[in-house]
This record gives sequence, structure tokens and C-alpha cells, in this order.
Amino acid sequence: MDVTPVGDGKAAIAMFSAPFFAYFLGKNLVAVALPMALAMVAGHQVELSFTVANADRWGDSKCRTQVELEGLPFLFDTVCRVRDDVRMSLLPGKHAVVTGRGTSLGLFAESLSR
Repeated sequence: MDVTPVGDGKAAIAMFSAPFFAYFLGKNLVAVALPMALAMVAGHQVELSFTVANADRWGDSKCRTQVELEGLPFLFDTVCRVRDDVRMSLLPGKHAVVTGRGTSLGLFAESLSR
């Protein structure tokens, strides 16, 4: 078996970057997975208020009419399929109400309004 040894530089980079990777992975697990699991098990109809970051940007093919919200973890800061009349009435820095099933820690969004 022919094995190429790992250089000292690659090993050092891996050794120093591993704690940061583990921190961000663990932070997202605690900040997202636990509240969403609780929302699935013990959730009820709830309304949460969020600050709008951006509402006039067109998204990609999976989420064309999106509204981005502030203060949420990466990949969980966007509400998709928002009607154009609602999107155009939302301004950055203003509040929007997201309604759905969940708890005060997190919810599965069903609608968004001003």
C-alpha cells in the first residue's frame, strides 16, 4: 500500500482549525436542533416577532420570494414563498411577525405578516 505522508503544515492547520469547526458545529446544534426538536414535540400555534434584514432581494430557484430576518443562525434566517405584496410592505429594520407551529424558542413558519 502506497501512503503519502501528511506534511507538517497540513497537520498543523488541521490541528488548529478542528476546535473552531467543533465549536461552530456544537453551537448550531444547541442553537437550532434542540429548539426545533422541542417545537416538533411540544409545539403549538405561536407568533414571533423578528427584525427584517432584507425583503426585496430575489432568491435562487428553491426560494425565489424570500425575506431575510436578523438575529437568526445561518441557513435559518430566511422565510420562503412570501407573497409579493407582503414582501414589498416590509422594510429593513422594521418588525415582521412569523406565525407557525412551535415554541418561543423556534417555530416552523407558516406565514409572515407586518
